[in-house]
Amino acid sequence: MMKKHGIKWVVLSAASDIVKSAPYAKLIFRSGSGNAANMTPIPEDYDGLSYSTVAILTANNLAVTSMNLVNGTLVLVAVDTPNPKNPFHVSVLPRDMRTLAGWQASRQVYLHPYTVLMMGISVRAW
Repeated sequence: MMKKHGIKWVVLSAASDIVKSAPYAKLIFRSGSGNAANMTPIPEDYDGLSYSTVAILTANNLAVTSMNLVNGTLVLVAVDTPNPKNPFHVSVLPRDMRTLAGWQASRQVYLHPYTVLMMGISVRAW
């Protein structure tokens, strides 16, 4: 039985909350606090927000959501984008790529609707 403390328990608990609402969900994890800045891509991130299909248990903070929830927003899409550096990489992008620059420019300036959406469908796990 797992103790009710520690990063593994917190991640599993957060993931469990998502799976209860969508039993066939493909969970994705983002390093960071899950706050507005963390849920807004920086201007250099042309592949949107980076997630992983594997929880990084050494990270101090994690935000958890699922590809199903992202794709269900109808304005954002979660796409498997494995690469040599991270074979578990997932990109979260706007369906209309013309809106990516506006989302990036909103970082630290105002809450973009995509940021609010991502915060709403994510669970903080730390």
